[in-house]
Amino acid sequence: MSKENVEIMKRCDEMWTKGDIAGSLAMHHPEIVVYEPPSLPYGGAHHGVDGLQNMMKKIGECWEITGTVEREIFDGGDDIVFKWMKMPARSRKTGKEIELEALEKIRIKDGKIFESRIFYLDTHAALKALGL
Repeated sequence: MSKENVEIMKRCDEMWTKGDIAGSLAMHHPEIVVYEPPSLPYGGAHHGVDGLQNMMKKIGECWEITGTVEREIFDGGDDIVFKWMKMPARSRKTGKEIELEALEKIRIKDGKIFESRIFYLDTHAALKALGL
């Protein structure tokens, strides 16, 4: 099952990268919960697909992705997948550039992404780049 979960995450990321946002969102469980570090402007728990969309909007208001996002997806066993990401970004507020690195712990339920917990390598650097 865990190999299938890795493929689910890869397909979701591919859709998002190609601009198929609706297809990517459809791969998320209706009761999805995404947890971002509370210190960030888009931090906290985001519930449901609407909450996910609102969070992504807030992230887009903070950051402009300036290059290719590197990703690696790993099997975490049972219903868990891990995704490492490295994103070159520019703060829309300050213009400062940074490489955001994060590890995401993802739970899959009923073939859909059910929970995501995001751990940034350096939230202090992100806040500084955002001017906070």
